[in-house]
Formats: sequence, structure tokens, C-alpha cells
Amino acid sequence: MVDKTAVRRGYDELAETYAAERTANEDGRERDVLTTVLRSLETPTRVLDAGCGQGTPVLRDLDGDGPRTGDGNGDGNANEDGNGDGDTDENGTRDAIGIDVSRTQLELAAENAPTASLSQGDMTRLPLRDDCCDAVTALHSLIHVPLADHRAVIDEFSRVLRPGGRVLVSEGASEWTGTNPDWLDSGVEMQWHIAGIEATREQLRAAGFTITDEWGTTESFADQDEHWRYLAAELDAKRATSGLPTTRHSE
Repeated sequence: MVDKTAVRRGYDELAETYAAERTANEDGRERDVLTTVLRSLETPTRVLDAGCGQGTPVLRDLDGDGPRTGDGNGDGNANEDGNGDGDTDENGTRDAIGIDVSRTQLELAAENAPTASLSQGDMTRLPLRDDCCDAVTALHSLIHVPLADHRAVIDEFSRVLRPGGRVLVSEGASEWTGTNPDWLDSGVEMQWHIAGIEATREQLRAAGFTITDEWGTTESFADQDEHWRYLAAELDAKRATSGLPTTRHSE
């Protein structure tokens, strides 16, 4: 099973190295997919990037829309009152929220997206109130969650989204679990637990989502080709009757 502590520690130690590799490969098919989804959203919009890492590309792209409320200083507080439900500003621009398990990654995110609201937290217990977001993105983050917790994460996406809200998730083609003790030639361990596209489709549907789009990509990362699937889905307006978890306020 994936050790969450190892993942957090790995990203803390690898933050600069990972950011450099990620930034060097941002202009591929993934960027096209992300742009398509973000452009489909109406404004004003509140977008949560779950597993935001160093804040690119999602939070940085949203950051270009203009000022938003929320302290955006990477100190672990999603906004001043601590409930992670920052509002769009008077000009109707987008409100970007980033959550990540790695403190060091959040420090980089604060530099790359200075007006985003940032919080350190676990994707299985998002520090946000119910029905507070219009969209959630989870790019290369769900794959670091223990497989037994994947459904809990997707249920959390459903909980924090308003009915009709959108989600974009990246996933591998098939189930795979692995550990690399020397990821990115850094001497630092990283772990993955990829559920596979079929399992993720079913978990999204079970959580009240209707899949609207799916893309396949081959991306170069650290001089290797990686094959990913991207699922865009919309939350059913009737999902409140589906037996999902009840309200969980931020703590």
C-alpha cells in the first residue's frame, strides 16, 4: 500500500526538482485538455486544484484572471476565516483554491500563483464546506493515494462541488502499484497506486458524476513517455439522494 507519509516527504524533498521537470513539459496535450475544460466554465467560478503541487499549470493559469479573496500566502489557511470557501471578487473573476499534502510544494505554489488560496491537507478530507466549488481538477495527484482511498477522494470531490459542477481527473490506463527509491535521480523515494481508467470511471459514476469527455495523451516526463487518460465529468444535480457522506465542515 502507498505510504502517505512517504509521498509527502518525497514531494517536500523533491519540490524544486519536480517543478523543473513539470515546467519543462507543460505545453503538451495535457495543457490542451486543461484549457478546454477551464474555458468551458462560466465565470464567476471557484476552482479547486486537489494536489496542486507547485501551482502549475492550473493555479497559475487561473491566477491570470485577476485578484481574488483569500490570503494566498501558503500558510495552510484556505482563507481568512479558515473555511476554504473564498469568494469571487466584484469583477466576477475566478477564485482559485489549491490543496496539497506537501508544505514545500505549497511554498512554490504561493510564488507561482500569489492570489490563490492555499491549504495543506489530505484529499480524503478536504478542508472545504459542502457545495462550495464549481470545478475540481486532480492532475497526477489521485495516483499517489492508496487505492482503498480513491473512492473516498472522489466522494469528497462530489461533496465540495455544487450540483452541475465539473471535475477533471488524470489516471493511468490500467491498475499499477510501484515504488521508485531514486525518483528523478534524486535519491528520494516516491510511491504510486494507479487505479486504472475503468475503476476510476466506475467510481466517478458511483459518486454521482456523468462522464462528459475523455482524452488519451502521451507525455514526455524525465525523458520517458508516459501514457495518461483524462476524464471530465459533471456532477448530477440529484446526487444529494445518492447516499453520499453528509456535511463535513472544515476543522
